[in-house]
Amino acid sequence: MSDRAWALVDANRLAEARSLFKMICEMGEHDPESWMMLGALHAEFLDMKDAMSCLQKSIELDPSYPDAHLNLAKILVKQSKIDEAYAHCKIAVDNDPCYTDAWQLLGGIQEKLGDFVEAEISSRRAIELIPDNVSCHANLALVLWKQGKLQEAVESYQRALQIDSRLVVAWMQLAAVYSHLNAYPEAEQCYRKVIEIEPLRGEAYGQLGDLLIKQKRKDEAIEAFRKALHIKSDDAGVHLQLGWAYQSKRQWDDAIVSFQEAFRLAPDNVNACFGLAAAYLEKGMDGVALGYFQQALRLDPDNDEIRFHVAQLSGATQPSTAPAGYVRRLFDDYAERFDSHLVGELSYKGPELIHAAVMDVLGSDFEKKDILDLGCGTGLCAPLFKERALKLSGVDLSEMMVDAARRRGLYDHLTLGDITVALEGVNEAYDLIIAADVFIYVGELERVFELCSTALRRSGLFSFTAEAAQDEMASFVLETSGRYSHSKRYLNQLAQSFGLDMECMRNSVLRMDRGMPINGFTVVMRRP
Repeated sequence: MSDRAWALVDANRLAEARSLFKMICEMGEHDPESWMMLGALHAEFLDMKDAMSCLQKSIELDPSYPDAHLNLAKILVKQSKIDEAYAHCKIAVDNDPCYTDAWQLLGGIQEKLGDFVEAEISSRRAIELIPDNVSCHANLALVLWKQGKLQEAVESYQRALQIDSRLVVAWMQLAAVYSHLNAYPEAEQCYRKVIEIEPLRGEAYGQLGDLLIKQKRKDEAIEAFRKALHIKSDDAGVHLQLGWAYQSKRQWDDAIVSFQEAFRLAPDNVNACFGLAAAYLEKGMDGVALGYFQQALRLDPDNDEIRFHVAQLSGATQPSTAPAGYVRRLFDDYAERFDSHLVGELSYKGPELIHAAVMDVLGSDFEKKDILDLGCGTGLCAPLFKERALKLSGVDLSEMMVDAARRRGLYDHLTLGDITVALEGVNEAYDLIIAADVFIYVGELERVFELCSTALRRSGLFSFTAEAAQDEMASFVLETSGRYSHSKRYLNQLAQSFGLDMECMRNSVLRMDRGMPINGFTVVMRRP
């Protein structure tokens, strides 16, 4: 009877095999193999309770039986009982060091437990036993990736795909590794291979779209996101990605449609709610934008950026400065079109205003200076001040802005970071510190002035622009534009508090905004 039952398993007649093994075991059979196989067959038919009972009986009859421990470990993994699964899988390999399936599962369990070093050892052991096992190579690649061994992970995925070129999960994960390596063309090829194998795999289109966004291929990204949604129209994440893609192209109405759909599908998604608020804000619909920002703040009460926007539009308690993450993302996104938009469309004059004021104060002083450009952006001040610089340094919070400034080739030194951090511990290092359109993102200026007064040498100059607050009694005001304005009284008070002499404070038009002039001050102060 036992031989017939095993023959049915070999013939893949599993239901008949299960019935026969059940009969064998009920007859009082004390064969651990029969109990193990009955347990495995119960598991095949998703009867997990009986499966575990049979496998435990098999282990009771033979505590060192590897097959019983392995099959029990598989069930425990499905039940998320990872520690118990590990214990049984370890017994399996200890009792049969050449058990490939057990080594493979053990590696997967160790990966789930976060023990990537041991997972790598187990996966390599499985490959030693069966070198052409595609799953073992894919598992090894995954644990190498999670250890940050990205190039080794690429090689392991490639070996897996040499064995099975249609293994979609390996192509997807290889694409992700390439993306981490900034090897975007290779990652794109992987995603397109997935689409070739499985044309209806929406996830691949979504990931491809995200990759294309990173390469600034926005129109192609939008097409990829649309294809993903054609396959799976209720994917809130892809609607959100599509919304941000439209947002990056300044197609506010299309962005709103996408964000609305993402928010409808996922009402607790703060990013979708925030996207709606940001798009309405760009359209000048401040009231609607405020409603969505307030809703987003309820979803994420600790989010400083959202709280900043609520304060911007509602006049609520004003933060002392714009959140660093917000400013960084704003200018990373803005860097590509910063010069053309700010100078060409908004008639931005900050660098020229500062340069003219400083030159007037310097007069006949033609000695070259050590100059620090705070919030240097793309380096618009550099061409104006380079010829007067002994050394020209710049600092900015945005990596993309610093990269753009570096491409000008005019700065002797550039630092990525917050302006106050860059000034910490700097004593009498500069003859001139400039800040063009920087303080519109900083309300409370005491710390900046303190650091600048210390960083200046004797007779050194500190020159900056600031938007003019209409309320002269206020120190600073967070305007509905999201920019800070400062009062003349406050700027004079700061100069006095930190021992700086006011050389000049000129009324200036700093730029245009929606056809209206933005009034402000061009200031030059001197350390006595």
